[in-house]
Amino acid sequence: MFCEMSVFFFWVKMEKCTRCKKMRETSEFYKDSLNTNGYKRICTPCLKEYGKKRYNDNDNDNEEYKGKNKDNAVSRYWAKREEILTKKSAYRKENKEKIAAKGKEYRHRVAGTEKYKAMKKAARLRRRAAGYVPVAELNKLIKSSNNVCFWCDEEIPNGEMHLDHIYPVSKGGRNDMYNLVVACRSCNQRKRDKSPEIWIEEILLEK
Repeated sequence: MFCEMSVFFFWVKMEKCTRCKKMRETSEFYKDSLNTNGYKRICTPCLKEYGKKRYNDNDNDNEEYKGKNKDNAVSRYWAKREEILTKKSAYRKENKEKIAAKGKEYRHRVAGTEKYKAMKKAARLRRRAAGYVPVAELNKLIKSSNNVCFWCDEEIPNGEMHLDHIYPVSKGGRNDMYNLVVACRSCNQRKRDKSPEIWIEEILLEK
């Protein structure tokens, strides 16, 4: 008596994590259209472990940590601004060919992707955006906000104040005082290029 047996072979794509050095299935990597293989170089478990460790390291003394590091990066930059700009300028002059080659390689790698096309379109619209806002007017806008986010009506933490266009420039919004508001980092980053009507609906649903 003979029995027929069917054997199936499944090809699984594998990638090597640059952090843990293990070969893992691509399902364990976040997608990244800017990389040649289409995935992040660090696997999802490693990214989550790193994020958890970083959170735990700062969690116990969070307030103390914030106090010690308040505006440190900004103050360090402005203290050495001239030195930093001089070094950057010298590097660009000495490495013109290297910088040009890197830019060409990057454009060749991402050209044609939907993300790249969207970035180029948004950049064109920003350049064409009408309007100009003097620094004095921006300072007035920031002062009148009383450090409160226009969208969520919450107090903005130190170092997280953003200026946001009510109607996105990438969708035809103007770059003037009538289209600018003070927002927290969270709202500005989550709003992205959404219209104010859609974004307000999302905020109300969250509450």
